Amino acid sequence: MVGICGVGGIGKTTLAKAIYNRIFQQFDGSCFLSDIRSKTEESGLVKLQEKLLYQILKTKEFEVDGVAEGVNLIKARLGSQKVLIVLDDVDHRSQLESLTRERSWFGSGSVIIITTRDEHLLYGLTTREIYRAKLLNDNEAQQLFSCHAFNYFSPPQEYVELTQDIIKYSSGLPLALVTLGSHLQGRSVKEWRYEFKKLKAIPHGDIQKILKISFDGLDANTHSVFLDIACAFHGCNEDEVIKTLNACGFYSESAISTLVQRNLVQRYVICLRMHDLVRDMGREIVRMESPQDSGKRSRLFNHQEVCDVLQGNKGSENVEILVVERQTLKGVKLSTKTFRKMINLRVFKIDDLHISGDFDLLSKELRWLSWKGCPLKCIPSNFPSEKLVFLNMKGSNIQEFGLNLQYCRNLKKLDLSDCKRLRRTPNFNGSRSLETLWFENCSSLKEIHPSIGNLDRLIDLQLNGCEKIMDLPSSICQLKSLKYLGINHCSSLQTLPVDIGEMQSLGILHARGTGIKELPGSVEMLGNLIDLEMGGQYLEAKRRFSQTGVRPILWFLRG
Repeated sequence: MVGICGVGGIGKTTLAKAIYNRIFQQFDGSCFLSDIRSKTEESGLVKLQEKLLYQILKTKEFEVDGVAEGVNLIKARLGSQKVLIVLDDVDHRSQLESLTRERSWFGSGSVIIITTRDEHLLYGLTTREIYRAKLLNDNEAQQLFSCHAFNYFSPPQEYVELTQDIIKYSSGLPLALVTLGSHLQGRSVKEWRYEFKKLKAIPHGDIQKILKISFDGLDANTHSVFLDIACAFHGCNEDEVIKTLNACGFYSESAISTLVQRNLVQRYVICLRMHDLVRDMGREIVRMESPQDSGKRSRLFNHQEVCDVLQGNKGSENVEILVVERQTLKGVKLSTKTFRKMINLRVFKIDDLHISGDFDLLSKELRWLSWKGCPLKCIPSNFPSEKLVFLNMKGSNIQEFGLNLQYCRNLKKLDLSDCKRLRRTPNFNGSRSLETLWFENCSSLKEIHPSIGNLDRLIDLQLNGCEKIMDLPSSICQLKSLKYLGINHCSSLQTLPVDIGEMQSLGILHARGTGIKELPGSVEMLGNLIDLEMGGQYLEAKRRFSQTGVRPILWFLRG
């Protein structure tokens, strides 16, 4: 048994056909069952069982009354035959169960090939029996596209630049290359330019139709998670996406697992990514929610449409996600009244945007806010923050945080890095959910509020580049969950708190470029510390047991 899996349009069926045509004569009988997904819907599994038996045995004597009878016939009649069977476009386990469930159903030397978009259906096959179809490289993509557009392996000189643009747009997906090559064949350079401009706004219908099949098979929860990633979280940290979408009421771990199995989302290290055309397919689904009135769609992300909605005050209660890319409305000042109708807004990216007015008018449903380069000197106290999970105000103009963190009960990550005018941290009293806290390169920051010690869930604290901090409050030693502490280039910092050994979970301490000359003795009590950087040296912890049972640390120069 061999499984071929991959995103729609990547060439699974083409590959299976090529293999089938090359080797079918080596078998007693063979059968290529194409497009099983749609044929199951049209005529049912029994008809597929009858077709399988007929094509291999070349007789029409079988009239199967039910799936169970079909299984028995397949086992009885094919158990001694060496057969080649291709099950193309399988999308449900019942199809495998009724056609090729057991290897013992077929004779020695038989080969079963399964193509599917859902890798989970290949559970039970070994790693060596699963082939994940690959996208084409640039050279292969040019050859395939050119064959369909020009009937040659390379484009004419006047089409070279446009060909490269389309190959880049197609991102190595054979379906797109074949479809677009055929669509553009015989057209002038001028027509190509018009068509490509349209493609970037509205995907080609044939490509959209094939890719959307995978989306249509998802449940409502997974639909929403897919569209959120396509419109707002492509390339984002997986943990951040999961926590944000869980706070929105979705079961995002389950949904993302399903999307990965169906090749709609890929994991790259710690980030989630989509093939560009899969992402565009999702965005086109959102566009079709309201083709003529973008303000009535659930998610807004297109540069021009965002401008039209915000400047025309066309937003509605349908809008759940709004992404304003940097420089989109450069120099434009908007009132908070612009967002008053968007009462269900939960994901809000407004980097560099200038907003003023009554912030109580903003949605109370906000979970994720990115407002990098915020021009405000202070975040208004009436800013709707009760449901916020992530707040990123990197590079902002703020001098005082302003928000009472006591009311930010759900806030897990606060990023105030590169806020050059920020003089002191917020008061952290009442903030019990914070896990990540970044103040990197806050060059005016002098004071860390002692209430930081109350953040018992804090895992990651980054103060790198805060050159005016002279000491860390002793309360920081109460951070029992802290794993990562970054104080690189805090040049005014001379000492570490004497009780730093109480930070039971601390695993990484980076303190290069500081004024620290000596570590407190309690550092030997840091039982989980594995990585220490001091004064430009990288040290690795090795431990040995003493006669007293205490495990002192020995530091070795690592490089």
